[in-house]
Amino acid sequence: MPAAPATPAASAPALLFPDDPRTWSRAGEAKVLADLTKGLPSGSLTEGRREKKKWKVVSYAVEGFAGKALSAFRDTEAPEVRLPLETSGPHAVYVGVCTCSAGLDYADENGVRVKLINENVYRRMVCGADLTCYPSEVGNIAGSDTQDFHRWEHKEYTESLRALFAAKVHPLKVAREEARRQGSEFHVMIRPAGFMASYPFDEIFDSRFARAHPEWRCVDRDGTPTLHMSYAFPEVRKQVLDVLRESLAFEPEGVGYLFHRGMPMVLWEEPFLKEFRSRYGADAREVPEDDPRILDLRTEMVTTLLRETRALLDEVAAKQGRKKPYIISLSTFSTEPDNRRHGLDIGRWAQEGLADDVAVAFFAHHTSFKQPDMAYYRRLVDGTKTKLYPFVIAWNSGSPQQLCRRVTGFYAQGATGIAVWDPTVEAHYRDKSPGNVIDIASRVGRRELIADWSKRGPPQPPIVPLLRFGDNYYSRWFPNTGY
Repeated sequence: MPAAPATPAASAPALLFPDDPRTWSRAGEAKVLADLTKGLPSGSLTEGRREKKKWKVVSYAVEGFAGKALSAFRDTEAPEVRLPLETSGPHAVYVGVCTCSAGLDYADENGVRVKLINENVYRRMVCGADLTCYPSEVGNIAGSDTQDFHRWEHKEYTESLRALFAAKVHPLKVAREEARRQGSEFHVMIRPAGFMASYPFDEIFDSRFARAHPEWRCVDRDGTPTLHMSYAFPEVRKQVLDVLRESLAFEPEGVGYLFHRGMPMVLWEEPFLKEFRSRYGADAREVPEDDPRILDLRTEMVTTLLRETRALLDEVAAKQGRKKPYIISLSTFSTEPDNRRHGLDIGRWAQEGLADDVAVAFFAHHTSFKQPDMAYYRRLVDGTKTKLYPFVIAWNSGSPQQLCRRVTGFYAQGATGIAVWDPTVEAHYRDKSPGNVIDIASRVGRRELIADWSKRGPPQPPIVPLLRFGDNYYSRWFPNTGY
């Protein structure tokens, strides 16, 4: 068991992550399991040419030791590897993954998944507007009516949910309980435009409700229907609110809408045209798209959804005897024109208590894709209880130091905290910087640390350079240049 962290040795890098094992006093006693073949029977291994259902054994060498690695493809159907760690007590466990030495970018990717035997692995859920990850009386799971799936992953997702339901496992309930165990908040989020998809995803990500009611779809000014449901119709709003009502049985800390997934929510549908004629005596299809009257009415209709959401939350909280009100969490757009165009009135919502947590997203379709205008947002929420969390995105983070500088800049501009989108450990840096985005993303709440890294650069993750992998001796003359 490692002892308490000690002062880094003089030979160690000057800058290290706070939990970097190189700082531990007993780091030199680490056990290295260099031979991965010990976790498998000999019948499941091949040291010659590759075979189906077998792992290919590849000898390798790194700085300090050599050993035997395992290699298989996605469709090899190789058996599960179970390695005895032969130790007990708290330990940090690291797994080495080999990459191609450049030349073929796709070879850098891998499908390795690792866990301790008794470890539970949780992945992202909550699919769309009324596409649920639990047995719902209102919505349906993705792929529930599909026989011919576009991709095998989609079929496995649907079949996995069905198997969980059959075993009386409620994924949303399990996630709620795990969040409590971790001491974390749990929010149920709706993707407003997650009702329908185009080919080849049409059946997989389609809502039964949406398919049954094409008359409630959004309509462009020239009469062209879109694959979005319109929140100008009270029936559409009720469907989404009923999904949220189901989720409140598990008492999350909050619920909300990921508006950046997506727009439009209201266009030129009949309820919109009728209300516009009633107010202004004009046809909304014959005035400019950016006519202030168009934008104002669209804003009112989206605000109606949030007022109905707050009423639902207060009603359920009262029935549950809940002392703390439910939180409304939202993702919004970067700039005032983006929000104005799509009916998002953050200032009004903050004043009315309709937006408790606001995450500002710059990566939203049908918007400018500009970075968050924090000065604009500060003006909107000044004097209210609304908190601001500008987004950083794992797959578009820039270099590690650029990410730190962006986060530090957001804090300097008044951010309450930082929101992270797609914070998967597989998301490496696109500029090929070593490490994973999660190295930084998991620490964005530590302002002083991130500020320091923004100036000096963040730590380099522990790396053991490969010298040889099979017949490939690593050098500047990388292979595969003839293919």
